[in-house]
Amino acid sequence: MKKLNKIANGVTDHRPRGARPRKAASGRVVVLGGGYAGMMAALRLAPHARVTLVDPDDRLTERVRLHEVAAGRPEVAHSRAELLRGTGVEHLAARATALDPDARVVHTDRGRTLRYDRLVYALGSHTDPRGAGQRSFTAETATALHRRLLTGPGALAVVGGGLTGIEMAAELAEAHPEWQVRLLTGGELGPGLSVRGRTHVRTVLDRLHVRVTEGRRVTDADDLDADAVVWTAALRATGASPGTRASTPTRQPAASGSTPHCARSATRTSTSPVTRPRPAPCGPAPSAWPAPPPCRPAPTRPAASSPNSAAPHPGR
Repeated sequence: MKKLNKIANGVTDHRPRGARPRKAASGRVVVLGGGYAGMMAALRLAPHARVTLVDPDDRLTERVRLHEVAAGRPEVAHSRAELLRGTGVEHLAARATALDPDARVVHTDRGRTLRYDRLVYALGSHTDPRGAGQRSFTAETATALHRRLLTGPGALAVVGGGLTGIEMAAELAEAHPEWQVRLLTGGELGPGLSVRGRTHVRTVLDRLHVRVTEGRRVTDADDLDADAVVWTAALRATGASPGTRASTPTRQPAASGSTPHCARSATRTSTSPVTRPRPAPCGPAPSAWPAPPPCRPAPTRPAASSPNSAAPHPGR
């Protein structure tokens, strides 16, 4: 949030006396999704284009702090109007129902059709409910979870050993010591953490009397012996609202036969019921839009048999 506020303030800051006037915004950008990525993109693009942000919510919720709401914090959302004030970004409180990449058009459930030169697809993700059962809560239902915890002590099971599960278990155990909290994960606790970080997490959870069970994969939360379940097992990509499937242009192959950097996202599978927009083919951008850097073919890894080949990057 500090970064978003800093960017928003930078967009609306008055220019120093004698500075060159800022160029008029050119091109139309539609940003789908007003979470962290969508808001960041809209604010950074605002000085260079006419930006429309499409999101049905008039408040930005800090998703990474929803465990605090479950523990009793009253609010972790911020007025979108305040964040966008003076930036030139238009907020349309609506949902995208269909995309037409050929015509570069977004249809919304408010009946408004938006034309664009560039589209930012930032609908984000949500907790995958498959296997959550009937007694489960998620980060998105943190307020309801808080009300449930106030009804009386009992056994609480947190499913998922990632960062969300760890934060939920620790926060709830500290805020509600009358509840018996346990954390179950199909693999190792905090798989993305370092050995030192994982040791620290275990120490904290042990101090808060959270019982950790590793190597237990839960497929149905209703099978757990618990009064309430917090489901943090997996995330699922959020798609646009159901609507008419739009046509998709044929992606042009790169001249070298390799996939261009700008087209890589087109090969990913989308769970959206609406056709996900394809990146624009490599080449000159429309005249109404500031020309981006030319697309470059993806680098090819040198043959292993060549003694003079450079070693591939360890992160690849």
